[in-house]
Amino acid sequence: MFVSLIVRLLRLGLRDKPTRLKMPDRYRVTLDLRRIRPASDHLSVPEWLLKMGFSPTTEPDVWKTNEDRLGRVPQNAILKAEKL
Repeated sequence: MFVSLIVRLLRLGLRDKPTRLKMPDRYRVTLDLRRIRPASDHLSVPEWLLKMGFSPTTEPDVWKTNEDRLGRVPQNAILKAEKL
């Protein structure tokens, strides 16, 4: 009985630790809103960006987002992207 207790404790101690998830890289992106969705209304583009996971900043046409969400925007609409 004592041996089984020690074996159980050793199993708990040697068990694989859960891997820590890497935080995604954040970017500050300057966008040309006219190139994102040319056929749509100019006022609907910021709403679409919010739905896609972008968050606005205090500066006009500058948004913050994760690296994986940059692919949702056409490459010709990205004027400047800097890693935070």
